[in-house]
Amino acid sequence: MVYYSLLFGSITNIFDYLTSPIITYGMGIIIYLLLDMNKNNRSLKEKIMEVLKLGFLWLAGYGLTWISKWILTDVIYGKHIISSAIGEIFFRLGNTINYGYDETFKITPLLSLFRNIIQIIIPFATLININIIISIVSYKKIDKEKLYNLLPFAIISILPVMKYIIVVNQSYQHAIFTYRELFLTILSMLLYGYFVIDKKSLKEKKRSDES
Repeated sequence: MVYYSLLFGSITNIFDYLTSPIITYGMGIIIYLLLDMNKNNRSLKEKIMEVLKLGFLWLAGYGLTWISKWILTDVIYGKHIISSAIGEIFFRLGNTINYGYDETFKITPLLSLFRNIIQIIIPFATLININIIISIVSYKKIDKEKLYNLLPFAIISILPVMKYIIVVNQSYQHAIFTYRELFLTILSMLLYGYFVIDKKSLKEKKRSDES
């Protein structure tokens, strides 16, 4: 999984033009967590540390590939791209928006987050509401141990939110692309809600109600 994380990060940098890069990391971790669910000998701390470690490796693969492209461009074409790229990074992290006009305006991280959510508000709200309803109906049948041990799914669900708040300019100005990262939030929360329900108790209750 270590090499896969590095590879996914590198490939993402090559093919994704800053539209929704963290999807490759998030989906990889979700699949990893699903495959890891049957390993009862791993503590919550170990799982969280693994998620963070793989995230760092993905970021390393992404960042090293990005830097390598700058260096190659500088060496081959002599465009002095490195200083320009660093300046662009700080601009994308900032809260100043410029659509090519003389005037610029400032935005807040919350506005960046809201603009992405509004792109997907109907399906997002519908799925989250379904998840909430299922959780409420099944509240007394929640597996408390899984509720605790599956917290890494909840961590993955907040990744897009963190990105929108940190990478303000890019997330706001290109929300038509970046909103797709909310797919991780929806999928992670639905999986979390599904797996924490004690299905065995629900089946027993259903049988007792029918008898």
